[in-house]
Amino acid sequence: MPNEARVVALDLSATFGEGILGALVGADATVLASRQSMVPTAENDLVNVIVTMAGRLADQAAREGPAAAAIALAVPGMVDEVGGAVRLSPNLALRGARVRELLEERLRRPIFLVQSGRAALTGESLLGAGRGATEVLFVTIGKGVGSAIMSHGRVLTGAHGVAGEIGHISVDLAGSECSCGGRGCLETFVAEPWLARRYTLIGGKPISGREVIQRAAAGDPAAVSTWTAAIDALASSISIAAVLLDCELVILAGKLVAGSDMVARFRTRFEEKIKLVAPPQVRAASLGDAAAVMGAAAVAFERAGVAAVTEGWRVLSTVPSLHLE
Repeated sequence: MPNEARVVALDLSATFGEGILGALVGADATVLASRQSMVPTAENDLVNVIVTMAGRLADQAAREGPAAAAIALAVPGMVDEVGGAVRLSPNLALRGARVRELLEERLRRPIFLVQSGRAALTGESLLGAGRGATEVLFVTIGKGVGSAIMSHGRVLTGAHGVAGEIGHISVDLAGSECSCGGRGCLETFVAEPWLARRYTLIGGKPISGREVIQRAAAGDPAAVSTWTAAIDALASSISIAAVLLDCELVILAGKLVAGSDMVARFRTRFEEKIKLVAPPQVRAASLGDAAAVMGAAAVAFERAGVAAVTEGWRVLSTVPSLHLE
C-alpha cells in the first residue's frame, strides 16, 4: 500500500560537500534509520561506500517491514538523471561514471539519480523554507556552489541537466581558474575553500572559510575585503538570475550560510541591485543536511510510482531530522 511504502535516499554532497548521508524514509516523511560516511577520493572506494550504505538501509527495511521501493542518490555536478550517469562532478571521483548501472548490478534494486541542488530544492519545497512558493531559486554554498530552479512548481533540469548552475557563471573573466575549467566563476569567490584561499593571498595566513567570516565580523581588514567581495559576487550573480527567472523566492543554504550574517548582508546588496522588478523574498534554508536526503526520497517515491504520498508532506507540522548512526 502507498502509505506503507519506504525508500532509501543518499546525499553524496552532504555535510556541505564533505560527507555522505543516507536514510530509510517512510511515506509519512519519517526517517526510520540513517547512516553517514566520509567521501572517499577514488571512484571504486566511493562506489563501495554507496553500495554498503544503501545496501544496509535496504536490508533493514526488508527485515522490519515492506522492502524499499527504490533507492535514490542526490549527486552534485552534471547529472544525467534519465541515463543514470554522472557527467561531471568536480568534487567527487565520478566523472563519466554510469552510476545507476554500477549500483543496480550490485544492489539488485531500482536506482535513480537526481542532481543534489534539485534534490535539496525539492526537500525545502515540500518540508522547509520553500513551502507555498512556486517560483524559486535555490543556492547552496559549501565546498562548492550548488543551485536549482523551480518554475510553476516544477524543478527544472534543462537540456543538459545543468539548469540553474549559477556557481559556474563567470563574474570575472580574468579571474582564477575554477575546477570546472572556467575562469572567475562565482564558486571561486564564495565557496569555502576559495574564500580561505583569497584571504590567504591578502592576509598571508591560512585559515578556514568560516574563520574568514568570523574575522570579518571582528573587523580584520583582509577578511572584510574577502567577505565583501564574496557577498557582492553572490548578489550580482543572483540579481541577474532573479530578473531572468522572475522568481518570488531565493533560498540560501549551506555551511557558510548557517550561523553567519550572509543572508542579511546578501539581502541588502541584492536589493540594491534589483531595479526592474520587485526583489524576491530571501530566506535561509531550514532543513540543513536533511534537505537533499528528503528531496531524493521524494524523487524515489515518485519514480517508484507512489508520488502521491509526498503531497501530504507539505502540511506536516514536524520537520524530519536525521539521527545519524
